[in-house]
Amino acid sequence: MNRLTKIAIWLGLVGLGLLLLVIASGVAHPNPLFNYGSVIGLLLLVFSIFFFVIGWVFDMKCEVKRKNWIGVAILLIAAVLCLYSFLN
Repeated sequence: MNRLTKIAIWLGLVGLGLLLLVIASGVAHPNPLFNYGSVIGLLLLVFSIFFFVIGWVFDMKCEVKRKNWIGVAILLIAAVLCLYSFLN
């Protein structure tokens, strides 16, 4: 697990925690906790996905450099499955 993946995991956990805090508090639109908490939580989740993608690209680069073609095939299949699940 590289450093970018660890950062992505922590960003995702903090973002989910913030969103769960907003949901558990039961606040609605005019409340600042809802306005700022939900936006910040969603942004942290987007950055988490961005860091996961960058980490995946670095993993792919490392596997190609090692000439581990099975690892490259596994990463490509995983990427195609993830994109397919997000688009449907």
